[in-house]
Amino acid sequence: MSKTNSKNIGNNYEREFSYILSEWITGEKGADICWRDVSSGSRYSKRKVDGKETARKADIVCTVLEYSWFFLRFYIDTKSYKEFNWCWINKKNRKSNAVLNQWKKTVNECPKDMIPMMPVKIRDHKTPEMIFLPKTVYIDPCIPYIFISMNDQYSCYLVLLSDFLAGEKAEKFYEKNKIFK
Repeated sequence: MSKTNSKNIGNNYEREFSYILSEWITGEKGADICWRDVSSGSRYSKRKVDGKETARKADIVCTVLEYSWFFLRFYIDTKSYKEFNWCWINKKNRKSNAVLNQWKKTVNECPKDMIPMMPVKIRDHKTPEMIFLPKTVYIDPCIPYIFISMNDQYSCYLVLLSDFLAGEKAEKFYEKNKIFK
């Protein structure tokens, strides 16, 4: 039995989400305005070890400058997991809390002038894609969500990705979140 290459799975989801995001931002089917950063996590990690700052740390970057406004505001860190535990009871269990711990890492790595967004795909063929958003972000009040209360810095909304994308258009979402607290 061959071992699954989790890096390739993550790279594939970054590419897949790039198309989804491109269509949402432009409103056009087949749009291609962003792509996965070729060295998404590795460049940031390597430079951090060397004590250097990295200007761009997120997974998805803009490839069409006309739409850079969105990518200068939102820090997108995509994740793809085999499974998802909805019960975060044991804070010390890193495996069962993998998604939650990744959200904390995303918040910590997000530049202060940007808003973290963490789209997540669970590869069980049952769980719909979702997106984590900080509690201070404005989301369409008609969108159903789960509020996850943690240490104030990490409290967040968990929204089904399909509901999020069907809500407000990207420009309106951007405008309402221009001033982030």
